Amino acid sequence: MLTRSSVQSNTNRSSGSGGGKKIDVCGLLETKLTLTKVACMHKFRLKSWQFGIHVQITSLVHQYSFTTTFIYGFNTIIAKRALWEDLRRWGTDLPWIFLGDFNSILSQDDKHNSDPVSNNEISDFRECCADLGIADLNFTGCHFTWTSGTIWTKIDRVMVNTHWFTLQPMAHVHFGTLGAFSDHSPASVQLGLRELHCKQNFKFFNMWAAHLTTLDHGYLWVSYVYYLQKKLKLLKGALKTLNNLHFSHILERLAIAEKNLNDTQLLLQNDRDNGHLLMLNKQQRLNLVNLKSVEKMFFSQKLKCDKGTRFFHSLMSQRHRRNHIPLILHSDGLPTTSVEEVGREFVTYYK
Repeated sequence: MLTRSSVQSNTNRSSGSGGGKKIDVCGLLETKLTLTKVACMHKFRLKSWQFGIHVQITSLVHQYSFTTTFIYGFNTIIAKRALWEDLRRWGTDLPWIFLGDFNSILSQDDKHNSDPVSNNEISDFRECCADLGIADLNFTGCHFTWTSGTIWTKIDRVMVNTHWFTLQPMAHVHFGTLGAFSDHSPASVQLGLRELHCKQNFKFFNMWAAHLTTLDHGYLWVSYVYYLQKKLKLLKGALKTLNNLHFSHILERLAIAEKNLNDTQLLLQNDRDNGHLLMLNKQQRLNLVNLKSVEKMFFSQKLKCDKGTRFFHSLMSQRHRRNHIPLILHSDGLPTTSVEEVGREFVTYYK
């Protein structure tokens, strides 16, 4: 659901609570209503509402737009393949959020008290996520979102693409309890949270090692822990300077290097014996290869992975935000999203 104070989205079944806020956007799945009942509700209860499954949502207050797709997946592997193909066909470079009942899981951790998960159950969904570069939005509340009474699964999800975080970096979703009238958890997405800029820990990147011979950092041999700490502090500043000189804005440097090489190779097509262009082409190719290697080392170390695909980039964005706590319960059981109150609750708990 969308509210006036913040943007939310609620994938509920036949009913759900809006938490006392005015609902602007809501996804209702498996309502168990006949077509006649749906038409009647549209005419008399929701006559001013617009309906859609794959829609563009615009905030008139904050002046931004994003694509929203409400999902309902069939129960069989073969029947769901049309959904995965539709999502690939609709793929966009704009901020995109998917929410609803996927009727699919991504790992064994998404199912409890049931038969082991086979690769056939998860492969199609995983491949679609990798192709589109989508991952789960950070969430609080219930992990398992559907139950038969004995089996528990996470088949309801809220997922976003890599471009989403340029628009709403601190968005999160809360999965509520099932309630009395549904076997699915309602999902409420909150946007517009303030991102906290905390002091970052210093980390040594492996890509710096190739340039350490040119680094003026003084002597590193020490006898005592105190002097080691002092020397490492001096080294920290020198490494930051090194990073700014050779490795900062790596994606922009890559784009420039690729363009320069492409321009040179286009000139070579018409002047293939030009010695200057041949030498320039060789230098630019070597520079681009080095930059590509640096990029891979950077993202591989960040993710502890061997690849740098869009899917892993989205995982990195998600991983950076896992340390943020968007919501916490007071001792009286009431939730709060206030940064100050979250901090106070932690201090009180550990006193």
